[in-house]
Amino acid sequence: MKIPVRDWIYFALPKPCASRTTTLEPDQIRRVVVMRHDSNPTFTYYLETRLRHLTVPVDVIESKDTINGIDPSTTFVIICRYIPLLQLLWLWRHRSRFLGIALFIDDDIAATVVEGKSGCGYKFYLIQRALLPLIYLNRILTSVWASTQTLAGSLAANAVIAPCPPPEVYAVAPTILSKPESLLRMAFHATGAHDAEHVFLMPIVKTALEKLPNLQFDVVAEGRIGHRWMRELGGLGHRVRVIKPHSWSAYLDEAVSLQADILLVPLLPGRVNAARADTKRIDAARLGAAAIFSRCKTYERCFTEGEILVNNNSQSWVEAIQSLADEPETRLRAKNATSASIAAMLKYASPKLPGLEDYFSER
Repeated sequence: MKIPVRDWIYFALPKPCASRTTTLEPDQIRRVVVMRHDSNPTFTYYLETRLRHLTVPVDVIESKDTINGIDPSTTFVIICRYIPLLQLLWLWRHRSRFLGIALFIDDDIAATVVEGKSGCGYKFYLIQRALLPLIYLNRILTSVWASTQTLAGSLAANAVIAPCPPPEVYAVAPTILSKPESLLRMAFHATGAHDAEHVFLMPIVKTALEKLPNLQFDVVAEGRIGHRWMRELGGLGHRVRVIKPHSWSAYLDEAVSLQADILLVPLLPGRVNAARADTKRIDAARLGAAAIFSRCKTYERCFTEGEILVNNNSQSWVEAIQSLADEPETRLRAKNATSASIAAMLKYASPKLPGLEDYFSER
């Protein structure tokens, strides 16, 4: 049986792999250092709460920060998704002295490069920032942590860390939007990794807006996808708002102004999306929205009765949008169900980090 060229490329691309072993003794660690390029949802949804419970000091180092006064021989390092070049060089220089170096990853980056529908610029960005550093990073990693069992299987990760967000990022106080009560705001918020979902939604949103004159629509997009949204929905004028992506910290700060009544959460089949976690539930809760999710294993995890899961066809999505637009009770039930799903998510998530259990405080 012939193997598709795309699969050959996928298997050839570098992937995270821990090559070193380490044995931690109690009280060895004096400090935990987290390295990340900038503030990002991966850190917020998976690491922030857990780091708060460590009994040793934690330093979060970003791309422009200098590394001074850190003793590698008493330090455990956590890399969040990608590592800045200067930090990689520093790790490499002191590689034999660290107590442990763990990489946490929540996406199959190689699959995104090979199979993703995003533009060449975004794929080049991922190759440069996430894949090429693995050539050196894999030689010094002592563990790889993944966000889902599926992703852990693809990367041969040592542990799975489920979402465990801090309450302040999903329990946002509702606000009254500056619009007439009869109007409803629908939204789709996604990064450059979801171009296929943008294209999938365009005819659906257009049909829904034409059928429901009280519906407004916000989409977070830029570049060619942003222009395409404007072309597709240009005739709907002031009812459509294309919002340029914010930095993650700014996006959180503006949660109140971005609130919506309905949030669209499509997820198309494929290797990239099969490895994803259900963190979009957290976004829905923060935005105060009733969400429509694609029916798939990702959103069947922690499913609560009252949430809306639909098949990936236009008719099902338009019908679900119309149901939420026409029925306030259905919107409220879906919102409450997603809040219950997040409670289930937190119930099943261990608050501890692998290998650092001895440094965890129950407080």
